[in-house]
Amino acid sequence: MKEFNPFQVPGTALGTIQIQNHRRERFRNVFFIVLAAHVVLFLVLLIQGCRSGQPTGSEAADQTMTAAHN
Repeated sequence: MKEFNPFQVPGTALGTIQIQNHRRERFRNVFFIVLAAHVVLFLVLLIQGCRSGQPTGSEAADQTMTAAHN
């Protein structure tokens, strides 16, 4: 956490700007962390969906054998 200048009075314009900049930085960091978490979650769900949609080796062999007999 960044420390503020101890000689700067918080009520002054510069102190207010420093506080607002600190809040903006914190909001930006939290925003990107939440965004990254959502992206990772959606990628995991997408990968899981793709894996469950593809038949495994034995299922593929069963499907080809069934199709050949029909």
